[in-house]
Amino acid sequence: MIDRLAIEDQLTSAVSASLIRIAGSGFQSSSLSPRTENDTSTISTPLPLSSQQQQQWKEQLQRISQGSISFPNNNESDVDGKPHDVECRAALSLFHIIRNSLGKGATTNNKKNVDNDGKKQKRQKKKNQTANNNSNTDGLSFEIISELGTQRQISSATSLANLLSLELEKELLSSSSSTSLSKSDIIQFFDIRSNESGIIHMVSNKRSNKLHQAGKLPCSHCVRWFKGQKGLWWHQLQAHNITYASATESAADAVNCLAVVVFQEVVQRSVLVTESVIDGDDDDDAV
Repeated sequence: MIDRLAIEDQLTSAVSASLIRIAGSGFQSSSLSPRTENDTSTISTPLPLSSQQQQQWKEQLQRISQGSISFPNNNESDVDGKPHDVECRAALSLFHIIRNSLGKGATTNNKKNVDNDGKKQKRQKKKNQTANNNSNTDGLSFEIISELGTQRQISSATSLANLLSLELEKELLSSSSSTSLSKSDIIQFFDIRSNESGIIHMVSNKRSNKLHQAGKLPCSHCVRWFKGQKGLWWHQLQAHNITYASATESAADAVNCLAVVVFQEVVQRSVLVTESVIDGDDDDDAV
């Protein structure tokens, strides 16, 4: 049984390494003009970073990774809880930090938050504002710069989370093969992907087995799981607007991947022909 703190330490370390790999050299705006050398604001332009600035930026990425891991299900055996057993908010946090550093923080069009609808209208505005802040509705886009100098354009928290998900999967696979810990001390994941808000959902192998045993199947288009083949293809029809044929085929594939083919070795009697056996057979024939 792996301790939860040990899992959190492993994942925090992997998130930190992944963030540094994809954004270790800072970020720059895709729309703002580069700053001058006299500008001492937050690192946000393609100017070469000094060793001190780069170290400070990497320390900030490490702080982002700290506390980014959470466990939404207190009872791991409860299959009715959230399908994922680990959440990572590092990409969402980094997106808003860069966004605010570039002067494009939260929108300010919600000054009048009380009207005839009262709380209901206020709640709806807050929901819309959150969705806008996580997307590219204000036209802001920026580029993150990897340790090797590769520039990747980011237009939303989701796009950053998708990138981090791929790197996180690689990092966990690499660390599991290079670590001195036994396999029983390393958490392995069935699926790592982000939702539409930029939060990375991680489904462990252990959690996946319990969900499959309960008859639940994962949707290949999002992070949700559904009861049975019919529940899955009905969701894909309604939520993802795909054709009936594609939905039923996808649901069937999800079921077929669980099929266990029992391998039974066919034992055939064979004669091992060696020189000694041949010689023995010759003696028998001569008698």
